[in-house]
Amino acid sequence: MRNRVRQWAGHRGAGRAPGRTGRRPGALAAALLLAALAGCTGGDTPAPLYGTDATGCPDGPPSVIRLATGSDLSGSGVRGRLVEEWNRRCPGHPVRVVELSADADLQRSQMVAAEQSGGARYDVLNLDVTWTAEFAEAGLIRELPWTDDGDFLDSARRTVEFDHRVWGRPFNTDAGLLYYRLDLLRAARTPDSGPDGRGPADWPGLKRDVEQVDAALDRGVHTAYQAGYITQLGDYEGLTVNALEAIWGAGGELAGADGTPVEGSLQVRAQSGLDALAARYHDRRMMPASARSADETESLRAFAAGEVVFMRNWPYAYGVLAQTLVPGRDFEVTTLPARDPGGAPGVSVLGGQNLAVTTESAHPEAAAALIGFLTGRESERCLLEGGLAATRDSAYAGGPGAPRCPLTAGPSAGPSAGPSAGPSAGEPEGRAGAVRGADGLPRYAQTLRRALGSARPRPATPYYEAFTHEVQAQVGRMLEPAGGPLPTADDLDRRLAAVLRGGN
Repeated sequence: MRNRVRQWAGHRGAGRAPGRTGRRPGALAAALLLAALAGCTGGDTPAPLYGTDATGCPDGPPSVIRLATGSDLSGSGVRGRLVEEWNRRCPGHPVRVVELSADADLQRSQMVAAEQSGGARYDVLNLDVTWTAEFAEAGLIRELPWTDDGDFLDSARRTVEFDHRVWGRPFNTDAGLLYYRLDLLRAARTPDSGPDGRGPADWPGLKRDVEQVDAALDRGVHTAYQAGYITQLGDYEGLTVNALEAIWGAGGELAGADGTPVEGSLQVRAQSGLDALAARYHDRRMMPASARSADETESLRAFAAGEVVFMRNWPYAYGVLAQTLVPGRDFEVTTLPARDPGGAPGVSVLGGQNLAVTTESAHPEAAAALIGFLTGRESERCLLEGGLAATRDSAYAGGPGAPRCPLTAGPSAGPSAGPSAGPSAGEPEGRAGAVRGADGLPRYAQTLRRALGSARPRPATPYYEAFTHEVQAQVGRMLEPAGGPLPTADDLDRRLAAVLRGGN
């Protein structure tokens, strides 16, 4: 295992490391190990940690808190700078960050192996939101009951709840957004290129814009243009995310919020959503063939290059795009499209990460205090100002009562310091005004808040890895060219019912 101790920060929603194709064997091995561990828990279960939402330094003797996390994919240094701020305030309880693989499957396997071997003795795990139920069921993390004031977003709260108990705190969250190239829409004189430039509100409107761009765009000038829309349909978590969003948009379900199987009309609506996703993919004016292998990085590249006019991606993409394009002139962002005109906004899958105290931690109270600091009101404001999606409602507020980020601008101290933050880490000089409003928040903050208001967590089940593997396998087949019988939503439902009951 190759672990690096260094500063860390950044984003990971449903992303994957560049170049990853398919699911690694280690991921399924880790899933089987967690399932086996789940059946062996119930012995010396640690007592819940109560009263752990204070943001001050912990009492007790000095300790070193080991925090295990994946590596940064965004370039933002705000989370690492928050750790530095903790170390400045609480020198008796410094944090040692252990950076694991950037690949989600390997990262999860490393955490499981380290906790079972007892050699690493991590105190805090930075978990993808889909892992919390699995780690709780396997007895790898401690119960951390709520003592907060209700400021956490409801959608984010649900990601740390499993079996009617609470297993951590929401650190940063995520919701999918629709990015659109204003310059291309204006060049084609589409209805959504008017003075407000708000982008399409629904899928019929998006399709109308794509058809007009396809017909009117001067290909002699815009030589890179290929198709209207790109999203992440590669064989990884991005495919599950897009399938769920299409199904939810049609009013269907693949599983209940607690991972229970569904039946009846919900299956019929699920089929409608999957049919709509497949129709968009097979329409070459709408989507390029490359979408079938695309992840977040490839989608972002195609959008920035002008190969497409619309893109579904996570909030971190805004700051990355602003390094080469001008927000408000070249591109903007809105919530995901509604299924029908006048309908409710599109529903995003909720991404993000949770912080949890390990069962084997030698310093559980200090670890819980660190989590309280990193997820407190001021810290969450820092995360939002730094380009991540905050998990607290107060972080999105303006005016004199809004929390203030305690981090100072300029380079952070120490040999392993992350990028200088200034107004927003990763922002090119001279672009801060284009990316940020007068309140210091990103221009897209309120759009993101609306998206988070309707975003939904993926099923909270200890069998999530097997669930998503099955979804990717079957939905991937549905997207293949017709040439034989294709699986249906009913086929997928039967397979998922077995998976969600602990089968395979």
